[in-house]
Amino acid sequence: MSPLRRLRRRLHPFVQRHPLLRRLRGIRGRLTVAYVLAACVALAAAGVLFSLGLHKGLYASADPALQARAQAVVAALPTGATALPSGATGGTEGITVVRHPGGVQLDPPGSAAARELADHPPLPDGYATLQLVDEQRFRVLTVRTALADGTWIVTVGSSLAPADSAADVVNRALFILGPGVLVVVGVGVWLLSGAALRPVERMRVDAAALGAGDSGRLTEPDTDDQLAALAATFNELLDRLQGSAEQQRRWVADAGHELRTPLAVLTTELELAARPGRSADELREAVAHAGAEVHRLSVLADNLLFLAAEGAGEEAPVREPAEEVEVGTLLEASVRAHAAEAALRGAQLRVLHEEPVTAAVQPAALRRAVDNLVSNALCAVDGTGGSVELSARRVGDAVQIAVVDDGPGFPDEFVGRAFERFSRAEASRYRAAGGRFAGAGLGLAIVASVAAAHGGSVRAETADGGGARVVLSLPG
Repeated sequence: MSPLRRLRRRLHPFVQRHPLLRRLRGIRGRLTVAYVLAACVALAAAGVLFSLGLHKGLYASADPALQARAQAVVAALPTGATALPSGATGGTEGITVVRHPGGVQLDPPGSAAARELADHPPLPDGYATLQLVDEQRFRVLTVRTALADGTWIVTVGSSLAPADSAADVVNRALFILGPGVLVVVGVGVWLLSGAALRPVERMRVDAAALGAGDSGRLTEPDTDDQLAALAATFNELLDRLQGSAEQQRRWVADAGHELRTPLAVLTTELELAARPGRSADELREAVAHAGAEVHRLSVLADNLLFLAAEGAGEEAPVREPAEEVEVGTLLEASVRAHAAEAALRGAQLRVLHEEPVTAAVQPAALRRAVDNLVSNALCAVDGTGGSVELSARRVGDAVQIAVVDDGPGFPDEFVGRAFERFSRAEASRYRAAGGRFAGAGLGLAIVASVAAAHGGSVRAETADGGGARVVLSLPG
């Protein structure tokens, strides 16, 4: 374990016991600490740079004055004289030391700083900074000039005490104002981050108030920024989840309703069959009815599992690899599989051959869709002696599979919801004769699911001359 991790583990109980420290662990506290530390570094760097610049500026302002004084003293030097005339050093401004062959002259004569400068070894030409009386700093300029009687050395200087005093005042002001600025920055960042995060807190409260099945939404801030976009995205997600939950509730309710009837019929038939004194014919009829209801339950369970797996994104048949299939052959196979049912219902079932049509499809899924269309169509012509025709043709870049029956057709109000789950037309279409089981309203929903899995579409319409036509269109 790293030292930093060990330190954090040791500090964790201490942080948990103090509310202020716990708040600093949040986004708002971390932002405040980060900005205060950044401001502290920025202030320190700015203070150092400002102080250095101030010192440099103050010292630089003394150099031109020293240059002018040195030039004035050099101009006043006598030619061939052995001493400097009185007043030639430039008066009492600063200090002046003139070394000449005849001795040393100070100005002002009684200045301790001038005497200490005179005792100092001669300096090279140019500027220098010295500590003289009581460690007081002086800025000095040394100039050498050759006269008839030898070399004269002129050194002029001025105290840096005013400059140091001004710099100290500025440094103290920065030292005093710095913490105040950091406090202002910290408070400002704390308030601003609180205002910026207030919409997030509102969204959190709204989300916490949502319960299972609630249709509530998160408050969207009127800021037109990333937080508003986040709230809008979450609301869209909530709408989808609520719609999915509502659809799931309807799905469970409809499935339960569809399962209740065959189970009740099956229970009744078995109870009647179990009564004593039943004849063999009555027992056979009860068993036949029970078998029909079991078949109904089997078909319903198979369709429910197919749609549930497809909706959950699991490995359903609509996710098999696509193959190049001759569609007419697939239709013929479906007709052969439904031949017995067609004979039982007294219907004619055939495929209309126009020309060979091939398409890249998922064979098992497409066969399931076609079987459902055929079963629905046979239910519609049950006992009427009608016919069901299947055909496939290429229209542009698409392959169209049509299943047409001459039954009662689809009611106008049903066409718009024909492909919804558990959606069925009125009883006259599917129970025209015999009252046989006509399905649970899942067949067309499966067809729509298969079409969508292929990137195609499906539509239901009234056929020419009556009856119903369902057209499944798939990419060619």
